[in-house]
Amino acid sequence: MKALRPVPRTLLRDRAYAAIRDAIVAGEIEPGAVVRDAELADRLGLSR
Repeated sequence: MKALRPVPRTLLRDRAYAAIRDAIVAGEIEPGAVVRDAELADRLGLSR
């Protein structure tokens, strides 16, 4: 039997940060755009 490896730990805030960064890079969110936290939370399926 192969040895089990530790499961990598990821924080939800890090995943949210990456999603927001990716949206900016992809042009879905314009750099410098005013975006409300409630709107981001809704788009990401998270609570504020």
